[in-house]
Formats: sequence, structure tokens, C-alpha cells
Amino acid sequence: MKGPIFICLPFIVIVCSRGVKIFSIEIILGMINHSTHPRSLIGLEEAHRDVLNHLKNILPANWKMVTPPGQPNSQDLFIYDTDIFEYVGVNVAKYQENLPKSIFTLLLKEKSSGHSYRFLQSHVPGGPNSAEGCEKFAKEAFKNYRVAETTVLMGDMNASPSEILKALQQASINVGMNKQPYHYVSIDYPSHVNTNLEASWIDNFFAYTPKSAKRIHASHHSEEIRQYSAHY
Repeated sequence: MKGPIFICLPFIVIVCSRGVKIFSIEIILGMINHSTHPRSLIGLEEAHRDVLNHLKNILPANWKMVTPPGQPNSQDLFIYDTDIFEYVGVNVAKYQENLPKSIFTLLLKEKSSGHSYRFLQSHVPGGPNSAEGCEKFAKEAFKNYRVAETTVLMGDMNASPSEILKALQQASINVGMNKQPYHYVSIDYPSHVNTNLEASWIDNFFAYTPKSAKRIHASHHSEEIRQYSAHY
């Protein structure tokens, strides 16, 4: 990966018709085959089983799909370019044993540099369970923190960036750190409309990047924003 890493909004697929399924696949392939900034990793949440099965058949040969181990019905997954990354391992932490939602971590090594990346994605519980969910997510973020590795937190967090930052700050205190290392990767467009019909940011990115590693920022390509946001 040359230059900065470009991140786009977590791709959340809620399938209601065959047409939406097809369009979902087209968007994913568009990300992979982008003319100027082809993605090297994509995280999906709430992906319909038909989309997952179709992806298995049409992904380029150098792309690999990874799902949470021991969770055959999970709708969360990562797909990544094996020409760019070497697989190292995965980890899953559940919010509650009797509930399907989890925090899914994928550890990869960049082949060109040997640098390690940890990607944590989760559909964090919302509503009355939001505070507890944010706390659990933040706790897991610090379990995965390594000073020499880049760590990216992503997903539908059902909470504002400020609420997630508050949970991360408390988690850093709990583990005895002097400074909370994760920063919010700012996205300049909303991804959700709340019950008051107000624009809100609940699909979020946070990252920790060692000084020697590539910086991380969001892609604000206007054409992609219009294309993706119109189909959530």
C-alpha cells in the first residue's frame, strides 16, 4: 500500500430485494476495482447470506473472506487482498454468551513492510444496552492495543463519536495508561438519521497509528459518497 490508507464508511447491507443484493455486490466490486484507490480490506456488517454466498463465487482469486470462527450465522465479515496482506489470526469476543453480536478482530501483516494491522469491527448493541456495549467494545480495543501495531476500530457503533471516545478514555484509565491512544477518524457526512429525523454519526472509525506507520484518514470522494450513502 503506497501512501496513506483510505477508509470508507463501514458497508452495511440490509437486503430487501434481489435488486438490492445485486447492487450491493456491484458496490463491493467497485471498491475492489477502483481505478485510483482500490481497497485492500473491506469490512461488512449485516450482510445477507445470499450476498456472502455470491461473494465467495465472484471475488478475485487474490481476495480472501474471513468470518468469525464458531459463528456460522454471523453476518459480519472481512474480505482482504492477499497480495497486500498476510493472514496472521482472528479473535472473537461476545457481548453476552446468549446473544449473537460480537467484536470481531482480524490481525494481518503487510507483505511489503512487515507492519502489523489489527482491524476490530462490531455492530455495538444500542438502545438500553448502548452504554454497556460501548464499555465492552472499548475494553476489547485495549486488549488488542500494541504500541508497534496499527489498530483500526470500525463498525455500526450505535453511539456518537463522543460517546465512544468517552468509553475509550475510561478504558485507558482502567488499564493504567497515561494517554488514550485512539483518535477519531473524522467523516464529514452523516451515515444515519435518528428518531428525531436528525443527521447523526453512528458508523464510526477510530485508529491508533505508530509514528513510523502510514497515517489513516477517511476518503471523501464525492462520487463514492453519493453512490454508497443512497443505498443504506
